[in-house]
Amino acid sequence: MYSNLPSSDIALEEFESLAVNRLRLLKALEHAKSKGRRDDELKSTLKTLMDRHMTADASAERESAMTMAQCDDFGHHILRIAYSRNEELRKWLVTHETLLFKLRFRHTLSPSERERFLATNELPYEPCSNAELDDVRDDLVQLLESTGKKEEAAILRASGGGAGAATTPGPSAAATTTPGSASASRYAAARAYYKVPFEEVPDLVASRAVVLHRGNAYVPSESLVSLVAGRFRARLAKALVMTNRALAAGVWADEAGRVAPIAAGLALRYLGPAIEGEVGANSQQMRVQDLPKAATEHFPLCMLTLYQALRRDAHLRHGGRMQLSLFLKAIGLRMEDALAFWKGEFTRKITAEDFDKRYAYNLRHNYGKEGKRTDYTPYSCQKCLAQTVGAVGEYHGCPYRTLGSAQLKESLVENMKLTPMQAKQVAEKAQQGHYQLACGRALELRRFGGEELEENVMHPNQYFEMSRKAELGVEGGGGGGGGGGGAAMEVEVAAQPVTPIAR
Repeated sequence: MYSNLPSSDIALEEFESLAVNRLRLLKALEHAKSKGRRDDELKSTLKTLMDRHMTADASAERESAMTMAQCDDFGHHILRIAYSRNEELRKWLVTHETLLFKLRFRHTLSPSERERFLATNELPYEPCSNAELDDVRDDLVQLLESTGKKEEAAILRASGGGAGAATTPGPSAAATTTPGSASASRYAAARAYYKVPFEEVPDLVASRAVVLHRGNAYVPSESLVSLVAGRFRARLAKALVMTNRALAAGVWADEAGRVAPIAAGLALRYLGPAIEGEVGANSQQMRVQDLPKAATEHFPLCMLTLYQALRRDAHLRHGGRMQLSLFLKAIGLRMEDALAFWKGEFTRKITAEDFDKRYAYNLRHNYGKEGKRTDYTPYSCQKCLAQTVGAVGEYHGCPYRTLGSAQLKESLVENMKLTPMQAKQVAEKAQQGHYQLACGRALELRRFGGEELEENVMHPNQYFEMSRKAELGVEGGGGGGGGGGGAAMEVEVAAQPVTPIAR
């Protein structure tokens, strides 16, 4: 339950790598879950991901590699720091850490290990006594039969007969019985259910998976994970709020030069295939005259929305200019062509001199030709999602998040050429908060005939390359590894340049 903080020291490089590995693991599980993977498929996925992302090599600061338990503990607590800053980040982390917890509890712990886990974490769940089970035996049998578990129902019915002691048999009692004896069957049946207050398992009550009696729910052992996961979720949610308060009280200021920048950047970290800031490193050169067709055919909805707003209004506000210009830079639009493109659009409303005075510097700055001469990278999906949008005339950010359901469906039909049914399917994912998954589904429906791709869309430029390759029939158009985090490279999302801006 991660009740205790890690006590050993780690280097800053380990701090970052452990957090990134944990983030890769959670993102990959989110992707697999969104694709409707069955429980047995998630089990095999979990093992692969844990072997890949819960390990750390030996380093100069550490003679031997960290154990999986240490990687697990450090990674979890570091993400607590990074994702405690606002309600949306806390909600995401609670949801996906709980998913990871449930899968590990269900698939990696033996029955005896589960019992030890309950005892160690002081969780008040005791198996039903024989007398308690007798009170609801008939109802439990009916429930099992109604769900097709006729063999289990027969065993439970046969194990009844005669009032047992009101205390639960201990391990020694089980050890003295023979496998085929009535007492052994009775003991096994009694151990199969836990009596808990019904309000602790609302999901099981809602799905009618438990018997209710005198305010208690009789939970089968295979559903015990719902009980424990509920406790885990509540504890983690409370811990994140407490962490945020501690950080706001002065910890951030004390760590401003070390841990704080790393932790703050984790929530914006792009974990997919490398997207270069250098023009042409990852793509062919893009000509200005080719932009209209490229926008219509291959731009993700966020960039298409900005492009259309620019063509319509002959202007974009600063956030939109930053998001679109860096995207165009990465798909191959050279600086001279970019200046010509933006100038051609803006001078439909202002003079060329006014454009040169107010906007040209920022564009050259984005290409590393002014100021610190930094080669800025394009915005990832996480960076787009983090943008604040609200003022009239602002179109940056992620439309899957900013648009209402009706507006989004209309835009998908009109701009992404989806059918109304397809648009509804995509909009439902966005309504559930799965914005990147909604974008990925739009790409699958538009370019891959609805076939589910293993790679998750994590970057607008990644979307562009996948769409373009699909049209060209290039092998690997569906990519590989972004969602699973295998050989993918993480790219630091460059900070927004601090330059004088014109609205």
